[in-house]
Amino acid sequence: MNLEPSPSASNSHDLAMNSHLSNVQACLSVVHEALLDVKAKDILELDVSTISNVADAMVIASGTSTRHLKALANNVAEEARKAGFRPIGVEGERD
Repeated sequence: MNLEPSPSASNSHDLAMNSHLSNVQACLSVVHEALLDVKAKDILELDVSTISNVADAMVIASGTSTRHLKALANNVAEEARKAGFRPIGVEGERD
């Protein structure tokens, strides 16, 4: 998920880092709840902030069928948009 910076954020590095961490946690919470809503299996949240320049976290979940996986991906994207996050790519979707 791409997190847009808040216009009210201060230029202070510490405040920006705290704000960023709280945004990441808020996003993870939305994703986790969206996955639980559609009964995802084996939800795993990984902190990749120390090894990746493009992501702070990765969430992996399992489903029971192709249709279930599509529903998981759609629900996460929809709930993220409702919460103000902008999904820029979703793995698990097949057209």
